[in-house]
Amino acid sequence: MSKITINAQLPEPIKEQSTSFSFNYGKATITLDKNGSYQLLVNGSNYSAYEGSAKRDPEYKIKMLEISQKMYNEYINETLIHTKMNKKMAKVHLKVYYEKKLGNLTPEHYQRRPFSISQPTKEEVVNDLKNEAYHKFYSLFSNNKRKKETFINGKLKDIFNQRLDYWNITKSFFEDIETAIEYKKNEVYIAEYNQKKERLETFINGQEKAVEEGMKTLANDISIPFQLDVDYTYSAKNKLFTANLEIPKGLNIPLMKASILSTGKISIKSKTLKENLQNESDCILGVIYYFSSLVFNITPNIETARIALWDSNRSSGFCWVELNREKFSQTDINTLEPIISIYDYPHVLKLKTDRNVNEIVRIEYNEFIQRITQTI
Repeated sequence: MSKITINAQLPEPIKEQSTSFSFNYGKATITLDKNGSYQLLVNGSNYSAYEGSAKRDPEYKIKMLEISQKMYNEYINETLIHTKMNKKMAKVHLKVYYEKKLGNLTPEHYQRRPFSISQPTKEEVVNDLKNEAYHKFYSLFSNNKRKKETFINGKLKDIFNQRLDYWNITKSFFEDIETAIEYKKNEVYIAEYNQKKERLETFINGQEKAVEEGMKTLANDISIPFQLDVDYTYSAKNKLFTANLEIPKGLNIPLMKASILSTGKISIKSKTLKENLQNESDCILGVIYYFSSLVFNITPNIETARIALWDSNRSSGFCWVELNREKFSQTDINTLEPIISIYDYPHVLKLKTDRNVNEIVRIEYNEFIQRITQTI
């Protein structure tokens, strides 16, 4: 059995909100703290004869509603970090998906650059010699046509052959360079291909050592707002992953909520018992689904994941579920309702429903173990 600790990634504290506006007598600033208390400063002062004028200005209510909405969103998001962890699930694929990727994997090949210098032609040489002959035999009294033709015909063959030789030498030198570059580049590409192929084969085969390394990576990559102590076992032969998740310091779900009143001001108060129970249920199932999606992505060799979530010291259990890759891979993350989806899998769960509130009832240790054993 191996163990990892997943440290809590705590959300940022709720921030004070502030906004300003101008009115006839200067500048007003409205500040709203996390407890729902508003403060109005007029021209930087707590006490001003123009405070009433600032509050009567149409911008006052607009700006107050603006910061109220921002604070409301802060409270909503603080709770969603705990209750919607299933929205962070990774997409899970079947083993055949990765086997196809392996089959389609090919090494990259260096694309040789074309030699960009055009091969010399006799026409180009003739034109150059004509231009040279024109200046060499220039005369105001005669066009020296015969001399020019003799000059051109006498030099054409040698100059053309010389240029062609130079071009061939340059082209050969360029091709030699390209061949050397091609060889070196393809050596690198083959090495990269072999590394990718080996990594993908290791990933697909999912031997115990690879899963152990994958779990260490998971512990660093997963983002949850409370600590999880995890012990797990994995059998490559049986394609089975089993984990116990323990919450040693509680779920830390926020207990306060916000609402916006008809006046535009915000109200901060304690959540009801039913709201807290529903938040806890959503949090419990959300973290199981989120964690499981990352486990399935350690290797496609894991076909079955058995996950149990425990209270601190394992005095009682919240939920146990046996997930299979094929069904889990069909999960639509956008529409998933964990409280409903859990019933598609073998599970141990004591759910109490009252007026649309779902409460996951803790199950005493011995009963929890017994029910898991009976379900497997």
